[in-house]
Amino acid sequence: MDRSAIEAIRDMAALTQDNLDTDIPARIVPTSHSIKSLEPYGAAPMRFRNRYSTDDVESFITYVNDNKTDDSVIYIDSKQMQATCIFDHGDDVNPLWGDHTGTLKMEPTPEYAALLESNSQPMTQQQFIDWYHDWAPFIRFADQDGENLSSQNAINAVRRLNISMAREASSVVQNFGSEKSALEKVEVKSTITLPGEMVFICHPFPHLNQRFIRCRIAIRADDKPMISYHIIGLRNIEHGMAMEMSDKLLGATDIKTYLGKTEHGLT
Repeated sequence: MDRSAIEAIRDMAALTQDNLDTDIPARIVPTSHSIKSLEPYGAAPMRFRNRYSTDDVESFITYVNDNKTDDSVIYIDSKQMQATCIFDHGDDVNPLWGDHTGTLKMEPTPEYAALLESNSQPMTQQQFIDWYHDWAPFIRFADQDGENLSSQNAINAVRRLNISMAREASSVVQNFGSEKSALEKVEVKSTITLPGEMVFICHPFPHLNQRFIRCRIAIRADDKPMISYHIIGLRNIEHGMAMEMSDKLLGATDIKTYLGKTEHGLT
C-alpha cells in the first residue's frame, strides 16, 4: 500500500471522529494535525468578545454599567490616564478569559497638552512671549518671593532682558614663573522685576477638577537669554488626577478598581 493510500485512509478516519472534548467544539485537521475550532461555523459565538474604547468618560461609564458583572474589574494607569474594565475578569479561584474589555483613554485639554509639551524646554524671549499670548487666560505670575506679579509686568520684564558680563583678572609674578587668572560673571538682568514662578490654572482633562499648577521659571544666560519653566511636583499632580479618576469611576460604576496596569485579557 503506497503512501497516498495510507493518507487517504487516515483522512477518512479523521472525518468520522467525534469532536474533541472541549467547551468549544473542535476537531483535529488531518493534513496538519492541528486543532480547528468549529465555533465560526455555529449559529452564534460560544461567548461574547469585544474591545470597546472611547475618550469620553460618560460614554465609558454608560458602557461599563450596561455590561458589568460580579466578575468585572477596572485597572487605572495613572501615567497614561487610561482605565480598562475587564468584564470577564474572574479571580484565582474562577479565572475567566478577559475577552470583553472597555478602555477609557482620556485626552488632555488643549491648554494642559500645551503646558506639558513645553515643560522644561528652553525658549527664546520671543518664543516665550508668543507661547504666553497663546495661553494667557490660564496664566498667572509671581516674583522670586512669591508675590503676585501682573502678567503685563512679567512679560515686559521678559521683553527687556539683557545679558551683562563682568571680567575680573589678576596676575601674580614669582621668581620662577607667573600666574594669571580670569573670572567671568554672566548675569541676566531686566529693568523690571522678573517673574520667578508661573501658575497655570486649567482643567487638565475633561470631567476632572480645575487645578492650579505651579511652575518654576528659569532664565539661562548663553549668547542670548533662554527662558524655561518646570512643573513643580508633576508626578504628584498625575497621581492626584488618577485618584480623582478612580473615585469618579468607582462611584459611578461600583466596580472594584485598582491603580496600575494589567496584561490579563489584553494579549
